[in-house]
Amino acid sequence: MRSMPSLGFVVAALLAVPHPCQAAKKEKQGDRIWIHPDVAAFKLDRIAMFPVATFDNNAKAERLLEGAFGQALSGTGYRWVSATGVRELLRAQTGGSDSTLKALKDALLKDPRIDSLIAPGLCERLHCDAILSVRVDLWEQRQIDWNESGKPATTIQLKSALVDSSGALLWSASGSQSLEGPYHDASTAPSAEGALTQRQALAQGAPDPLEVLTPTVGRWAQQFPSKKAAGAPKGPDSLKTDPPQPAPGIKP
Repeated sequence: MRSMPSLGFVVAALLAVPHPCQAAKKEKQGDRIWIHPDVAAFKLDRIAMFPVATFDNNAKAERLLEGAFGQALSGTGYRWVSATGVRELLRAQTGGSDSTLKALKDALLKDPRIDSLIAPGLCERLHCDAILSVRVDLWEQRQIDWNESGKPATTIQLKSALVDSSGALLWSASGSQSLEGPYHDASTAPSAEGALTQRQALAQGAPDPLEVLTPTVGRWAQQFPSKKAAGAPKGPDSLKTDPPQPAPGIKP
């Protein structure tokens, strides 16, 4: 049996490969969903939600997405390791350091799925059968100035993937969602005295990101492979006695 390369070595090797940044793409497109044709044969029991990756380290976007996915996937029947749980496990295994977490998130900026070489060791460390990753390719809120005409808008582009402990890709999704606010006519702009108030009002005019995230993640969840039948997890024996856990981002 060939030896498995260390997680640190594989991550370092992946990060050394140049890859074009996809954050600048702003094309509007429909959802693209792919499901492994024999996904039920993998008999998943416990899935880890890896912390969301963003190109600009947008902590607010990461928290909102982790919560949105948690709500949407709550009925899939799996046991979950939340993104918070993943952070804590990796930190505990590295003496409180975030170096491994950062390296893995940087790797997701090059490829939105957990690499097949990393997946086996990472699933073992997280005591799970598969890992769900999410990457934000675009998170944009367009505001309309008080003396401009147009509609404010919020646009979000995402990619997500589910990889099992053997490194197999079981599910992937990508797509975008855009929502516009009410039209503002510059000809109705107020006098200079009232311009500041109008500017402040318009700055809040772009739709809330949750209004964009909720329908997108909801559509994806409908095509996420649900747990068809209970089966023995492929992880450590200790998982067999774990109580059911909520989906990632949902507090008990």
